[in-house]
Amino acid sequence: MRGYLFTIFLALFSVPFGAHAQNSSDFDVRTQCFETLKENMGEATVFTEPLKTLSKIKYSDLDAQFSKNYKSLTSFGIDIDRGDFEMRTYTFGRPTGYVHPPKLPFPVSTKSELWEKPWSEYLIAEEYVIDSKGEKHFIDCAFIQLGAEKPELITREKYLYDGSPISLTKTVPDGAYKASYTESISFDYEDKPFASWKRLFIYPKATENEYFNKYAVLDAYPAHATNTLKLLSLLSKVEFQTQTSDEQGNTLVKYYAQGANGKLTEMQYPKELSPIVASGIDAKFSLMTYYQAIESKFPVFAERLSFRGTIDFSTFKRLIFLDKNLNTESITLRDTLIDYRGLATYSLNKENAEKGGKVKFSDPRYDALYEKVNDVDKALKESKEARSLTGVRSEQEQSMFFSYLYVLAGSAVLMLSTLLTFLIKRRKANEVLLEEVIDEVIKD
Repeated sequence: MRGYLFTIFLALFSVPFGAHAQNSSDFDVRTQCFETLKENMGEATVFTEPLKTLSKIKYSDLDAQFSKNYKSLTSFGIDIDRGDFEMRTYTFGRPTGYVHPPKLPFPVSTKSELWEKPWSEYLIAEEYVIDSKGEKHFIDCAFIQLGAEKPELITREKYLYDGSPISLTKTVPDGAYKASYTESISFDYEDKPFASWKRLFIYPKATENEYFNKYAVLDAYPAHATNTLKLLSLLSKVEFQTQTSDEQGNTLVKYYAQGANGKLTEMQYPKELSPIVASGIDAKFSLMTYYQAIESKFPVFAERLSFRGTIDFSTFKRLIFLDKNLNTESITLRDTLIDYRGLATYSLNKENAEKGGKVKFSDPRYDALYEKVNDVDKALKESKEARSLTGVRSEQEQSMFFSYLYVLAGSAVLMLSTLLTFLIKRRKANEVLLEEVIDEVIKD
């Protein structure tokens, strides 16, 4: 009798608080991610053609057709200091000339693993992160569409920068997953658009882990919030679009579709389909809020954060906030990290001119910068900025820091109060249930 009751007692109280779907097998999580991805592609209506192919594919078949896992220092805006991000892909459709990553003069490009083959226009991807113990965690699945009039002309050597993106974050009532849709245009070295990107990511709740996951911080990513991707159906009607900038540098987009008279007519569209306008602490670096959410939620992983893979993120923040205290050298380094187009253009021109070893192509200013951007942390330590960047906080950063502590403290109090209330209620409920079981056993 006592042994029976003790077993019941353990069953009632041994379920760990906060247990969730991470206990599911990794294969099951990846399978569900793929199915959810296809559902959201159908809802978005801008992926009609590739979905015809994917709707016939089962994940069990797709799993064996993925590429090898490519190591990278970057994951769609999140940069780290070593190749702890991994991505594997399955690609189909018309071939392009693009081999990832782009050819840029930073470690996120030069130290990330170069893919063996060019993309085709459609790509299924899975992303993973390696934690500090060497364990691999699945963090998302994605569909990416790469478009151009002549896709074979898209190459990593032409890729210079991305225009302002359209960005949506979708949440669902049961919280089973979050989805992110982004759309942007890439520009070449002549500032001409040469490729378009449509990216849809699925972040299952089951990918949550203590080291790092994107599900927990996605709400801090710069995007318009939505609970449906159906509004993207307007984009499937677009035949032509333009991007211009206003006096403040904000991107303005105009969409054109075929009107009743057969002529292109400008379309009206909801604000969710307008590019994100960075403001506040995101004005100089559009993902600042996102990075700080990562720092708050995942402090161990945050030690790896490294802008462009070349400067510790905490140092990069000080470069931004210590505006009035920096010397010319550090200002130049900071501005080059943020807007690298001049250096990238020089690097490409130098490489092309010196092919064959016949031409000496040199600009001392850019040559010095090129060396420093490979390891900005080292360059700053050797400069006169070392003390100010490692030991002094600006008033703006201090204000932001204490505001952050205030928010964290408030959140902690709320969480503890909620947890205490939950435990008290659950204990009372379990005591009632236990009494009922004991009464039932006594009756027997």
